Order: sequence, then C-alpha cells, then structure tokens
Amino acid sequence: MIMLSKTEHKVTDLNFFDRLFAQVLPSSPKPRTHNFTKQKMSVNYEFEEIDGRRGQMTGYGKGINVKDYIILTKQGIRYRVEAIEYYSEPADLWTALLYKCCA
Repeated sequence: MIMLSKTEHKVTDLNFFDRLFAQVLPSSPKPRTHNFTKQKMSVNYEFEEIDGRRGQMTGYGKGINVKDYIILTKQGIRYRVEAIEYYSEPADLWTALLYKCCA
C-alpha cells in the first residue's frame, strides 16, 4: 500500500480516492456557483452522501473548480468543491468530493 506521506509518489500508483485527493488543480480566482437544481439526478449527475456533511458527485460540465459551489436541491443546499478530477473521455465528465455549506 502506498502512503500519501511519502515525499515522492506517482499519481498513477495510487488508488482512485488517493488520486482524487492528491490531484492539484488550479482553483478559480473567485469561487463560482453552479446550479444543478434543474438537472435530473441519475440522468445528468450522480450524488452519493458519504456522511451528513460530505458527498461524492459525478457529473457533466466544464469550468467547475476547487472552492466553487454546487447547488443540488430546490431548497438551495450548497456544497463546496473540495477536490475534483476530470475524466479524459469525455472531457467534461468529472467526479468531485463536496462538503455541505452552512449558509
């Protein structure tokens, strides 16, 4: 098992979640909000709650970056993007780790 505490490692040597957290992507200069309330879950995106505060989302769309916000419900619940990884094919498919925001 490869530990993230090693000073040098190849991203390709890590499992999916280790790669997700090790991935360093530039974040937007100013966080943006992406509204998914009109999208259909299980059609346009998938969201799986990890615990009461975190979730994993897979969806389509370009321009979503770390520190951006995603609104998923009509009640306006916002999540902050903590980590995101874009797939190579199709290029606008991504998976992200989200944290529920208080406000």
